[in-house]
Order: sequence, then structure tokens, then C-alpha cells
Amino acid sequence: MSTYQLAPRRPFNIEQVIKILHEVMETHLSTVKYEPAACPQLCAHITRNVREKVKAMNFDRYKIVVTCSIFQKENQGLHVGLRCLWDPQHDNYVSESYETTQFIALTCVYGIYHD
Repeated sequence: MSTYQLAPRRPFNIEQVIKILHEVMETHLSTVKYEPAACPQLCAHITRNVREKVKAMNFDRYKIVVTCSIFQKENQGLHVGLRCLWDPQHDNYVSESYETTQFIALTCVYGIYHD
């Protein structure tokens, strides 16, 4: 019997990942003051935590990629562009931003189907 599979059994669920992103960012950033030296470690901690929680959801055959950036607010706006080459039927992403008077944090989670 062939086990070749063309689609995931448990596809990347955007709604569930948004909840995780919101929860993790609120937990880690609600009491933080902007400190440039601490931002790389904070971003690493957030990405690790999000990746672990998303991987625990067992999306079938998905590679999970998480990025996090923290930008200081100094009376300017922020525009971020993302470009990816992927399969629009199976691959997807979620982004969440968290904003305070001192900084903006942007976290993205990419679910890339891997057969």
C-alpha cells in the first residue's frame, strides 16, 4: 500500500497560532521597558517559546520558522515587507505586533509544508 501523501493530515491552523502569539507576547512584553542590550536575548526567548508551543500542536509535516524583532519608537512609523516563495495551498504565516510607548515588537510564524 502506498503511503505517498499530497496534503497534510493536520494543516497549519492560523487561529490557534494567533492565540499563541498573542499570549506569549503579552506575557513577555507587558512589563518590559526598552533596553537595546536586552532585546536580542528577549527576542530569542520569545521565538523559542513560540516555536515550542506551535510545535507542540503537531502540525503534520510542517517546518515552523519564527522571527521576532523589537524596534524603539522615536516618533516614526514602521513598514515591514515580507517575501517568500511557497505553496499557497499549504504554506502560511501569522504575524502579531505588540506596541508600547517605548517600542514595537513584531513576531512572525511561518508554517512551511515539507513533504
